[in-house]
Amino acid sequence: MTMAPGQGDGTAMRAQNHRFAANRRDAACLLAAGVLIAFVAAGFHHPAAAQSVSDLLIRGNNHHIKGEFADAEAVFSSILSAEPGNVYVMNQLGLVLVKQGKSEAAISVFGRAARADRSDGFSRLWIGILHLNRGDLDNAQRVFRDLVALDERDANAHYFLGAIHQFRHEYGTAIDELETARRLNSSEATTHYRLAEAYHSLGLIKNAILEYRRAIEIDTGFSPAYDGLGWIELNMGNIDGAIGHWKTMLKINPGNIDAAYNLAWAYNELAWKEFERGSRSRARSFWEQALKYNPGNKEAKHNLKKYK
Repeated sequence: MTMAPGQGDGTAMRAQNHRFAANRRDAACLLAAGVLIAFVAAGFHHPAAAQSVSDLLIRGNNHHIKGEFADAEAVFSSILSAEPGNVYVMNQLGLVLVKQGKSEAAISVFGRAARADRSDGFSRLWIGILHLNRGDLDNAQRVFRDLVALDERDANAHYFLGAIHQFRHEYGTAIDELETARRLNSSEATTHYRLAEAYHSLGLIKNAILEYRRAIEIDTGFSPAYDGLGWIELNMGNIDGAIGHWKTMLKINPGNIDAAYNLAWAYNELAWKEFERGSRSRARSFWEQALKYNPGNKEAKHNLKKYK
């Protein structure tokens, strides 16, 4: 959700809005895709009293990996009835609760794990993520700071602290945290992307380009990085370069609405440039391109009707 100082009014607002949306999607993706190690496996029908904890763990984990989260929840809850201090099982239960959308219950279970083992960073990290996902930045920041105090080399904690500072437009501090996260673990595309966004917000364009490109080197399908590069190209006056990046986004995901709308906007800009040069036919061809990507684009529709 960044915007470099000096960007044009309309362009800057579009850049800010698209990047803000990307950032929020980013945070959600971290939960689903697993920046963290989500212990998988899951399976079970109904635990018999005679079954051993290890057997139940196997069944519960089999259900988990199959996506049978309610059954996994039942198994892990059964184990905790017999072994209420088992931190590993608490964390497994917390994960399947998250995947069922039971955030409050998950925070409670992860909290039990954190209290049972004060050195357990996994439970604390998930508590912070859940606070962050519901918009409670203050509590999320407190948890991630505690994690850094517990282990200053925790790259995930530094990353999320950087994300929080970025949400708050505290870009200098965000860069400090994100650079630390990058130094500790440079293999995450999201770290490079968010660092690029922070640089972009401060007008450090060369740094931003470098980090966007590093994100793409790690994950060639990382659409938000192409979006960031597209807005940089546009604000530097290279509309064709911006169009190239946004077309790449559509190749990655043909249903990417942001990319389609960006392309329609860019083709409208090209159309006006041609119109001002006196080339009405080329202007019309660009307005037609705008409608190809956004059939409901009012500007292109109006101009095609007006300038026949």
